[in-house]
Amino acid sequence: MFGKLFGYVSIIRAGLVKKNDATSQDLLERVLVLHSKKHWLQELTIETILSLVALGDSDLQNHILSKIQSLISNPLETLDVNQLLLFIGLLHLAKSNTSFKKLWQKFLLDSSLDEFDLSKIDNISTQLLSSSRKFPKVNFFLVESASLIRFH
Repeated sequence: MFGKLFGYVSIIRAGLVKKNDATSQDLLERVLVLHSKKHWLQELTIETILSLVALGDSDLQNHILSKIQSLISNPLETLDVNQLLLFIGLLHLAKSNTSFKKLWQKFLLDSSLDEFDLSKIDNISTQLLSSSRKFPKVNFFLVESASLIRFH
């Protein structure tokens, strides 16, 4: 599984997948299949999805948002730590990419999701604590959320 994921990441980071075509859609589907197979692989698959969003054009970004909507469609307080990583990663991309920002804002409205704000940190502390007990390592989400708070 790591070999497949490494291959997908290599294709994405080489800039070979930028447009919403059959190749990029197939690649996204393959990453999502890996995401659904093993919990311990989800953090890496989410980082792969975020790389695809960051490097893709607006059509591809819109397609990705439609495919991952079910992963982050619940209130923030009910998301697990990997879903929070995805949500915060997309928020971070929206703050640094003006074309994606428009898609993200439309996605939030269409999904009835709230924009993340600092007051919700207390609401998600349970997920953060439980994730650190289950997997004793620093989750990438903690690094992302700390940088978000620092630059907010």
